[in-house]
Amino acid sequence: MGTELYDVVVIGGSPIGLSAAYEVAKKGAKVVILEQNNFFNQAGSSGDLARMFRTMYTEDFMADLAKETLGLWDALEKDAGTSLRWMSGLLNFGDKDYGGETPEGTLLGPVPNLERLGRSYQKLTAKEIENRAKKIIIASGAYVNHVLRPSFGLSLDLDIWEMVASYFNTNAGPNGTIFPSMWFQFAPDKNDIRDSQDFIRQHLVGVDSTVPALTLSCLQTNVFDNMFVLDFIPEEYLRGGAKDSVVVFTAGWAMKFVPIIGKALAEMALHGRSKYARKEFSITRMDPETGKGIIVDDERRDTFRQSSFAFTGQASGSSIRGLHNTSF
Repeated sequence: MGTELYDVVVIGGSPIGLSAAYEVAKKGAKVVILEQNNFFNQAGSSGDLARMFRTMYTEDFMADLAKETLGLWDALEKDAGTSLRWMSGLLNFGDKDYGGETPEGTLLGPVPNLERLGRSYQKLTAKEIENRAKKIIIASGAYVNHVLRPSFGLSLDLDIWEMVASYFNTNAGPNGTIFPSMWFQFAPDKNDIRDSQDFIRQHLVGVDSTVPALTLSCLQTNVFDNMFVLDFIPEEYLRGGAKDSVVVFTAGWAMKFVPIIGKALAEMALHGRSKYARKEFSITRMDPETGKGIIVDDERRDTFRQSSFAFTGQASGSSIRGLHNTSF
C-alpha cells in the first residue's frame, strides 16, 4: 500500500466486505480490501458455494429488505455478466406452530408479508407434497442405506471412508509458486493433515505449509471390490412394486464418470436397460473370496454393528466407525 491514501479501507474480504468495497468503488471513491485468507476458506460464515435465498420473513422490515435486495442482485449480475443465483422453489414443511421464538419464525408466519408484497406461494397438505412416480433413481451416496432400509428392508454392505482434504496458500510475488492443487491422504488417524504439511514443507517450494487455508472432509463409499453399484433393486425387495422400477447407484470413484452414469441411470429408469449397467456393477455380485454378497436384508440386520450415522443404516465393515473426527 505504501503511502497511498484511500478514501475507504475495508477490513475483511467476506461477501459483505466485498459488497461494501464494490459499492464504494461504484461511487468513484478509492478503496482497498484487507483480507488474511484466500477465497473459499473456512474462517467465515459464507465461504462455500451454496447458500439459501429466501424472501419469507415474519418481520415486515426484513421482508421489505429481502424484496429490495432482489433488484440489487439483478444489477450485480448485470455488472458481472454472469448469473450468480439459481432461483428455484422453496418447500418449507413441519409443525406450523414451531419456531415462534426463533429468528426463522413459524411456518405460516411469513404469509401476511408474502401477500402484502405480492410474492407467490402455495399452502399444501402433507398428502399434496408426497411425490408419486413410475420410476425411482436412488443416488444418495454414503446415505443410500438410509433410503434402502426403511423403504425396501435391505441394506448394502458398505465400507465408508472419511477423506480429509486440505488447501494451502502459495507464496505471493515473483518468487512465489502458482500451484492450484490439493493434497490428501487416506490415513484414518489424527496425523493425516500434519503428514501433508510435512510433505509440502519438505518438497514443495513456494507453498505455505504452516496452516491450511481450508480443510474439509467427504465420504467415500466402497463395496468389496471398490467398483460401482449400478443396478435395479431386485424384485423380491420391491414389496409389490413393478420389476425394474427402482434404480440405485453408489460406491466407487465416480466424479469423472458423472455424465455417463447420469446417462445410464436415465436409460435404466426410462427404458429399463443401459449398456453401461455392466455385470461388474451388479448389486447381486458376490465376493469371490468370502462368498458374501453386497445386499444384506433385514434378517441379517441384527448382526450389524452400530454405525456412526444417526440412522444405523450402514453395514458391518464400515470403516467410518472408529474414526476419531467423525461427527454428524
